[in-house]
Amino acid sequence: PVLMAIVFVTVLSAAGQFATFSYVMPYLRDVVRATPLEASLFLAWFGVWGLFGNVLMTRIIDRLGPHLASTLMLLPIAASFVLWAIVGDRLVWLALAMVPWAIGLFALNSSQQARLSATSPPLAPALLALNTSAIYLGQATGAASGGWFVAHQGYGSLWLVSLGAIAGAIALSVWALRQVAAGRQALAA
Repeated sequence: PVLMAIVFVTVLSAAGQFATFSYVMPYLRDVVRATPLEASLFLAWFGVWGLFGNVLMTRIIDRLGPHLASTLMLLPIAASFVLWAIVGDRLVWLALAMVPWAIGLFALNSSQQARLSATSPPLAPALLALNTSAIYLGQATGAASGGWFVAHQGYGSLWLVSLGAIAGAIALSVWALRQVAAGRQALAA
């Protein structure tokens, strides 16, 4: 159950992120009125901060441990969706609001892989393959739910769909973190 919960954290986090990320370009075009160059720079900005997040994770994961690191990386992602709602259609502020998301997103994917490998080393190859499938499942369900929401409600509260899924991922991640810690305590006793 703990391993599947960790994999489902990946599903929920990918779904939450792709409910909004799938519609970033149309949002930039239709709501923000960004030019193609501005939109391209916006995505490049996101990628640079994502790379920074991944590098940062390599420096802190051993100190935090993969379970806590994964859980903590969900928090800046959630913060970005709240910030998105506050800044709305102002391009520069929106770009700044997405920095925590980019940092958390790239770092989360790496830490989730480390988390699964550490939880069950003998099953690591299969778990990593399953985690990759979980990313794709989350992307598909996120894009579909975001698309449904945009079609029926518009872009205005799209961030809520993402925030809800990320909140679920946080809750499940905390549960899995506690289960792993309780298991280790039981083995030590």
